[in-house]
Amino acid sequence: MNGSKHAADLPRRLSRIIHAARLFVDLERLWTAARWPLLVLCLFLILALFGLLAKLPAILHALVLLLFAAGFLYVGYRSLRGFRPARRGDALRRLEADSGFSHAPLRGLEDRLAAGGDDPFTQALWARHKARLAELAGRTRLAPPRSELPRLDPWAIRVGVLLVLVLALVDAEGRFGQRLQEAVIPGLAARTPTEAMAATLWVEPPAYTRLPPQMVAAGGQRRTLVPAGSQALLQVHHLPEGAPAPQVRFEDQELTATRLGEASAEARLEVVHDGDLVVRDEAQAEIARFLLAAQPDRVPTIRSEDEPRTTLRNALELAWSGADDYGLVSVALEIEPTSGDRPPERIALKSLPDQPREAKGRSYLDTTPHPLAGAEVRMVLVAVDAAGQEGRSEPIILKLPERTFEHPVARAIIEQRKDLAETPQERESVADILDQLAGSQMMEELPSSVPLSLSSAAERLRRGELSDQELNSVLEQLWETALFVEEGRMATAEADMRRLQEELERALAEGRDDAEIERLMDELQAAMDRYLDELTREALAEAMRDPEALERALREQQQMPPGEPNPNMVDRQDLQSMLDRAREMLKSGSREAAEQLLSQLREMMENLQAQLPMPQGEPSPGEQALSDLQEAIRRQQMLQDEAFRMDRQMNQMPQQPGQQGQQGQQGQQGQQGEQQMTPEQLAQLQEILRRQLGQIMEGLAEQGMEIPDELGQAELQMRGAEGQLQQGSPGAATDPQGQAMALMQEAGRGIMDQMRQQMGEGQGQGQPGGSQPGQPGRNQAGMQRDPFGRQPEGMGGVDTESTSVPDEAALGRARAVLEELYRRSGDPNRPRMELDYYDRLLERF
Repeated sequence: MNGSKHAADLPRRLSRIIHAARLFVDLERLWTAARWPLLVLCLFLILALFGLLAKLPAILHALVLLLFAAGFLYVGYRSLRGFRPARRGDALRRLEADSGFSHAPLRGLEDRLAAGGDDPFTQALWARHKARLAELAGRTRLAPPRSELPRLDPWAIRVGVLLVLVLALVDAEGRFGQRLQEAVIPGLAARTPTEAMAATLWVEPPAYTRLPPQMVAAGGQRRTLVPAGSQALLQVHHLPEGAPAPQVRFEDQELTATRLGEASAEARLEVVHDGDLVVRDEAQAEIARFLLAAQPDRVPTIRSEDEPRTTLRNALELAWSGADDYGLVSVALEIEPTSGDRPPERIALKSLPDQPREAKGRSYLDTTPHPLAGAEVRMVLVAVDAAGQEGRSEPIILKLPERTFEHPVARAIIEQRKDLAETPQERESVADILDQLAGSQMMEELPSSVPLSLSSAAERLRRGELSDQELNSVLEQLWETALFVEEGRMATAEADMRRLQEELERALAEGRDDAEIERLMDELQAAMDRYLDELTREALAEAMRDPEALERALREQQQMPPGEPNPNMVDRQDLQSMLDRAREMLKSGSREAAEQLLSQLREMMENLQAQLPMPQGEPSPGEQALSDLQEAIRRQQMLQDEAFRMDRQMNQMPQQPGQQGQQGQQGQQGQQGEQQMTPEQLAQLQEILRRQLGQIMEGLAEQGMEIPDELGQAELQMRGAEGQLQQGSPGAATDPQGQAMALMQEAGRGIMDQMRQQMGEGQGQGQPGGSQPGQPGRNQAGMQRDPFGRQPEGMGGVDTESTSVPDEAALGRARAVLEELYRRSGDPNRPRMELDYYDRLLERF
């Protein structure tokens, strides 16, 4: 049944495929015959789209058109003259060739039996033959049309012609219709302008805005915002030959347009207000209209973040914040007396060369030498932007910090200095008093430089009329003399330190070179050493004048463990550590972090004072546990630093000279030929510290306090670090060591919460928690710290330990990354693109 149905469908399928084959053959013959007319047509389109025909004279243009038309008709006639439609036999031959048949089986389907039709054997054989042919016809296939051009054009000239045609289309830039019209109509190009007039407007904002130039589009319903004071450049192109410059008007202002070459013109203006910029031709026809809106530069804002306060060193501390739409360049302070006609005096506080749009800071101002010290003044913070505009804060009324002088000679000098500052016209009487003071008997106990300075100041006052600069110089001389009488070399050391701190801050803000910053840091370190030496001498001299205080200091020193520093004295090592870390940050490229650390160092120095040791009471169990926990954290930090250093040495990371920093003596023993610590020895130290942590937990349990869960977790982390060290993997031990430190800090906060609860329940008299002045949790100024060395808020000190400052391990990793960048950037075998990337990374360093 299926066979009969297939046999019935076969003639219809074969008929359809034969019709398709005839169509394919016709297309192939027609495509082959049309190759020459198409070539002529492509040549014409190339000349037309490039605009070459339009540039010919009209007569020659018409002659070329006739030649193209004649050539097209001729080659078309020659090519199509021999075209013959495909017949059935052509289609069958195409199908037999595409299907891979031999002996023309498809044409055999139309054969008829000539003789022997009555013979049964002949009929059976003929039927078998027809069945085989029908089976082959069922497998007939028709291939897609194919071109004869590859055979007729072996040099592929057709590809070159098509490529040139594509270039012509690109050159036309969307003006296909116009160029085709000019190509088929001689003389049309001469009667039509080549390009329509167009206008473009570029606006360049003022340099202080640091904004890029922008292109303003013509027309539109909304005005384009541009910064006020922007320079606008208008350019008009494709002017007709011989036409005058276009007319340009901005609101009621007529602008002068100057010609640029033969077909362009330009005009310039400064946009200071809103308006329409209109461009018209000589016939008053509008070419373009630009809607502009001038955006004025807003005045910067600034305010005081906190009430000004006086530090322990009599400096005025000011916290401020400011903002501007395009960026701030400086912050200053204006001071004027609340009474009198003295003009305001401006003092620079901060220079901001990077022009941040928002800035905040904390400035320290030593106003004790100021002539208005001790008087009520009005202070105003002033923010200045790049355009020179000034924003002012709300006025602050306060009494300027004044230094109290104990020495009678210093007090007398300061009194005369005040009189001279208030009434400069009375300088003759001030000079006489200074001469009398220089010749008094009190000068016998002072160095000879003091009377010489007073006599010199008196002589300068008698020279005649003094300018403001000369008067200020005399006032400064009297101030320095009074300070020298009061404090000796301490005053000079403090002034030098403050001056270098301010100069270093300016150098970092202005981005000066590393050599100058390194020099300033060396000078600052030397000035800090001199200041701390004088501060220590002052404390010892005070103790010598007070025997009872000296006895208390000796008794406390005997009670302290050997090698432990007195927490009430100036901790020079902490200050040196902060300065060294700032150096490391600068070497690793972290300038912002170094600025922050130096600012905190200055804050700590401003709040530093020398105090005698106070009697030390017996610490409570909770305080003792916190003190032991703080020591455990410090020792764990040392072990982590040593593990990190050991891992770097085992991996043989190169280290540049002078970059050891504070890696300790153990990191230097390898260079001196001494025996270095092994991972096994470091594991033993880790085990000892873990046992000490267990003793801390036992002590808490004995006192009836709850043991924080974090201490147990910290012990497990220490066990993990110990195991890694025993396996000889110090690098893998640094992570659990860091986790242990974080857990111990969290446990310390839990212990503090328990102590606060106990203090709230059981205190009624005396100091909270039994804490007494002079306990180990005190800072250099004798103020109480928490067990982790942090300064509570409002205590007048500075938090140095809780500051987010990179530790030794973090600095070491930063150095390793920097060294690896230098190594890769110096490898000539790396690709140029990769080397450029490394150079861009190293630019900030």
